[in-house]
Amino acid sequence: MARKKQLPKGLVEHQIVKPRRDITKREDAGKQFLTNLIYMVPLHKVLGMIIPFYWNPDKDIIDTTAGKKISWETFPYNHKGFDGVIPWRVDFNDIEPDADAEFHLPAQKINEIGRHYDILFNDFPFTDLKNGLESFGTKKRIDRIRKEKSLGRREEYFRKFRPLDQVFPECVDAWNKTAASLIIKIGDSHKEYHLLPNHVHAINTFDHSMNPKSEFHLLDCIHYRGIYSSRGGRFPFAQSVTSYYLIFKKNLKAR
Repeated sequence: MARKKQLPKGLVEHQIVKPRRDITKREDAGKQFLTNLIYMVPLHKVLGMIIPFYWNPDKDIIDTTAGKKISWETFPYNHKGFDGVIPWRVDFNDIEPDADAEFHLPAQKINEIGRHYDILFNDFPFTDLKNGLESFGTKKRIDRIRKEKSLGRREEYFRKFRPLDQVFPECVDAWNKTAASLIIKIGDSHKEYHLLPNHVHAINTFDHSMNPKSEFHLLDCIHYRGIYSSRGGRFPFAQSVTSYYLIFKKNLKAR
């Protein structure tokens, strides 16, 4: 049997053609495992678990309620990778004129920016200021479990509260025009002993099967359990220790 002729160094018999990328498959998070409960994870790390799980890189993101950008503290936004490309490009909007943000519009008018984004992130206050206790701890200055500084009571976050069953419907048209996907962070609350199911209001407003005016479809509901607050009193209802990250997409298979 004749031996195969050796080609000169550097030459190959045929060129290997890189297969075309399937945009429906995961690129950098294929092995990432995510359950619908994120438990005892610092708030600033949650988006780093969620966004790469549902979307491939090379995305434009708008945070419509940026505040102090707590959710983005450790997320690598607007940073170049080794290839010189910025995989996650984030713009910030906040209704407060003194906030560190590119835009200062109400979230209901975010379409007035005039740009289209792959992902829209929204975190409206879920209760009024007098009840502004949060699930990750409010009275302790130091987190004794993780040795981290507590986020405390964010009065600037709660003071713009409006009932979400009123606010969400005002956002539908603007968000339809602005984004291909939504991440809505939301918590439930009580008012005068009555449970306000805020995450249900969000689903009823933005899931197309519930509201045909919306172009989005509910993909997932991620429960987030942080460190619950020490309220120091007795209440006739269970203390809320969970919030939700609702994932909506216009095209459920798109990544």
